[in-house]
Amino acid sequence: KWLSQKFAKIVVSVDSEEELESIHQQALTSGLRSFMIEDSGFTEFNGVPTKTCIAIGPAPSEWIDKITGHLKLL
Repeated sequence: KWLSQKFAKIVVSVDSEEELESIHQQALTSGLRSFMIEDSGFTEFNGVPTKTCIAIGPAPSEWIDKITGHLKLL
């Protein structure tokens, strides 16, 4: 259903990889779908894989805001 309707995509930032992993775990523990994106690192980090972002949802914004609402918007 969500693919055929409009929905918001919000981008926020964290200060560390540890915080990124913590947000990801909080989302999973809350029953939300959360996917960790890991870059292969070939462009910037000499082939060292780097966790770069997570995608949470689809879910109602109020559910996601409980986990990410304190983060800074980009």
